[in-house]
Amino acid sequence: MPDDGRRKGIAGKIKGVEKERNGEIMGESLIRKIYLAGSYDLKAVEEFLEEQAQNGLMFVKQRGIFYYFEKCEPKKVHFAVDVFEKASIYDTRPEAKAQEYIEYCEECGWKFLFSNGKIQFFYSEEENPVDIQTDDELKLKIIHKNVLFTRGASWLCVVFILLMQVASGVFREFMGADMVEQFILFGPNLTLIVTYVGVMVCVSVEVIRYIQFYVKNKKRIKNGQKLQYIEKKKVEKYHKAICILYVVFFVLLFLSFSTMGSMGYISMGAMLVCVLILYFMEFFRQGNKKISRQDNIIIVIVTSIVGSGICIAGITLGVFVDFFDFDSQVVKYYDEEEKCYVYTVIESDEIPLTMEDLGIVTEGVEYNQTSAYDYTSIFGELHQYAQMYFDKDVQVIGPTLSYDIVKSSWDKVLDSYVDDYLEQSYYECTDITEEEGELWGAKQVYSLRNVEEETEECLVVYEEETEERLVVYDEQVIYFSCDGMEYSEDTISIIKKELNEETK
Repeated sequence: MPDDGRRKGIAGKIKGVEKERNGEIMGESLIRKIYLAGSYDLKAVEEFLEEQAQNGLMFVKQRGIFYYFEKCEPKKVHFAVDVFEKASIYDTRPEAKAQEYIEYCEECGWKFLFSNGKIQFFYSEEENPVDIQTDDELKLKIIHKNVLFTRGASWLCVVFILLMQVASGVFREFMGADMVEQFILFGPNLTLIVTYVGVMVCVSVEVIRYIQFYVKNKKRIKNGQKLQYIEKKKVEKYHKAICILYVVFFVLLFLSFSTMGSMGYISMGAMLVCVLILYFMEFFRQGNKKISRQDNIIIVIVTSIVGSGICIAGITLGVFVDFFDFDSQVVKYYDEEEKCYVYTVIESDEIPLTMEDLGIVTEGVEYNQTSAYDYTSIFGELHQYAQMYFDKDVQVIGPTLSYDIVKSSWDKVLDSYVDDYLEQSYYECTDITEEEGELWGAKQVYSLRNVEEETEECLVVYEEETEERLVVYDEQVIYFSCDGMEYSEDTISIIKKELNEETK
């Protein structure tokens, strides 16, 4: 083993090589290329670097998926990309043990190029250079540990997130819903589900791919054969396909968040900021040879905490902005059953048609609540509106108004919405009179009467019978219900006018 003086000499030599290779002496700008490869596709990386050298580009350094080259005379050289087990992923420069390892490799005829954590890059101009690692069993063991350490945590993290989503009920709700709920109300969840399933498939394929590599080589070594890597062409095709899929998943994820209004945009922005912070931190860390291992660990911990904090704060802010309605009233009243004071929110959303527009006025009410919910996806739109009157104890009194507007160019989505009403046992469905049908100007109009007996839990005390309408047009369906209202020429005209203005 080299003594301290010799070790300093090795460190100085390495620094000189890195300085020259980084273009600081030669003064030439570096050429950057993207190359996608896994933690165990070392042979493919070696062949890629050799091809570039034959094309007049000599490898200088690496940062993530970026490989940097400087122009040179085309030449045939051999590259060795090796994993040094005793190095740390936080080493941006060779530490003492790595320096000893580099000296050993140079004594075997290899010239040191670049170090990135455990991964070491060498080259040789000899015709048949000696392999750096001749023990294939040991080499497979080192590669296996490195893959588990660098990729295992991310694999487990993805699986954990997916299991949490499944456990949250999103998948069960989606599978148990009708088509309108699946493709409109759960529209954001649809793209989320596709994204989650796609990521899970990609991660599963990656895990299976590595298991095949490991098991196959385990058998080969047991039979006295050499370690066999995946072919370079297959590596490149696989990683390009995976990269394209992840881009598609990111776009789907962005579309999902964009349909969630302000909450989605703020949350997505926070996550993007978090990802960019982590990316630039890693980019800076890998390229800075002045930072020690301890400094790197501190940088990673601090940056991770800051990035996670920004992400959590953004999501929290998005939820707050989206769900807190500044026009709503917070009402305090005494609950006789619970024997305590209770707070509730009386919503004051803007809706296109109110009972006042229909000439229905209830005297003596304390609170008037209007609520609006809008859902949009690529399959259509679902708008749900309601209006209720409350007394001072926040009990529903007087008539209630509710109506839905479903818009879609997909006939099956509209048919599903209509069938969901017609097939319910608690609805008595009949066709309306021909005169009223002409007033609506629709393809089909159904009269719905709720025949289910009211229970004691029902808070609605309005006594008059309610007839509901299901109005079917070419590309939209309207469900309308208002207690005690007659569907006269005037009221139908008002409904059509206000709701058609809303759906333009």
